Amino acid sequence: MSITFSETSLQGLVIINPHQFNDGNFHLKKYFEEDVFIQQGLPAHFSEFNEIKYQKGVLRGLHYQRSPSQGKLLYIISGSVFIAAIDLRDDSVTFGKTECFLFSDNQQRAIYIPEYFANGVLAMENNTIISYGCVGKFIPENCGGIIWNDVDLDISWPIDILNAPLKISGKDNNLQTLKQYVESYR
Repeated sequence: MSITFSETSLQGLVIINPHQFNDGNFHLKKYFEEDVFIQQGLPAHFSEFNEIKYQKGVLRGLHYQRSPSQGKLLYIISGSVFIAAIDLRDDSVTFGKTECFLFSDNQQRAIYIPEYFANGVLAMENNTIISYGCVGKFIPENCGGIIWNDVDLDISWPIDILNAPLKISGKDNNLQTLKQYVESYR
């Protein structure tokens, strides 16, 4: 079985089902192969790979980087996470639209979040580990965010099934709204 891709309602936001091999002694999962990504029209050059470990209830985002932007390839190593992505591409017909996913380690899938998108995550379990590769260089002064609970985004964060308190950084609790973003950049 090879890597397969599933489109979402937001162009460029793609679910990736990895190539897997299991012979009883080991289990291989391949989320990325340069030629396959190029054939799909996806970026194939990742400038860095990171791993983040979250505790249950940690909510981060919705983060973005402008000029130059960064695309991200995320997959769950352990635990489960709610992922929200918002289209911030100036010329997109789906500008300001969101799509959300609940990913877990036993689903064995990944997501590519394109450049000029913002994304946020909510850890649904303790010790949730996310690996992500980034397209483009991280430039802190070009980073920003949209407040996670912006009413105009209407994101249904699964807080009611979390059974844990939310843990949101002061920075993330003071981000701008989508309307403020539009006033600044569009």
